[in-house]
Amino acid sequence: SFLFLGLATVIKLYPIFLFPLFLLYSKTHQKKSQIIINLIVFIFTFVICNLSFVIYNFQYWIYPYIYQSQNPERLDPTTISHYISQVFGSEIFQKLTLPFFIFIAWFISFKFFNKKILNDKNLLLLIFLILFSAVFGNHVYTPQYSLWFLPLLGPIGLVPFFLWLPFDFLNASTRFFYFKLLEQKDLFFILRTTTVVYLGVMYIIL
Repeated sequence: SFLFLGLATVIKLYPIFLFPLFLLYSKTHQKKSQIIINLIVFIFTFVICNLSFVIYNFQYWIYPYIYQSQNPERLDPTTISHYISQVFGSEIFQKLTLPFFIFIAWFISFKFFNKKILNDKNLLLLIFLILFSAVFGNHVYTPQYSLWFLPLLGPIGLVPFFLWLPFDFLNASTRFFYFKLLEQKDLFFILRTTTVVYLGVMYIIL
């Protein structure tokens, strides 16, 4: 799992948010020697895959990570971070939204660890919560992001299918009619905003 987490972090920034949870789970179920091996596997995988790119051009290597975490070139008007920045009248709040939701997810994970209830099912639940927080707090909402957490709904058995069905339809229609909706910006905006609002309601329910 630490090997694949390392590989995933090479491709995207967001898998790194799972690292603290994986570490807590290891501490609960494994010996200290195994935890050290896990850390070495993760770091070695990440470094080996990235080293040549870092040496060749550090600025080009770091740019995708900065883009994914801050999205300096995009201010998507259909994200919760955008709404929060509009309410408070400052773009700094847009940058703080993602860390805020991730911190909440980490805090809940630590509480599970402290209460000694970090079992297999709860691990899936917390992975879902962290990924969900990353999508919900993101500067840019694209429906493909939901693919990160939707596969976890089955094993967790947390939310009834009928509650997610409207979100699936909204999500699919946004992509299916994407190019046609670009010509009708008001309709596109309404559809995407509705999707994000529904996502927010689901976050509160969870």
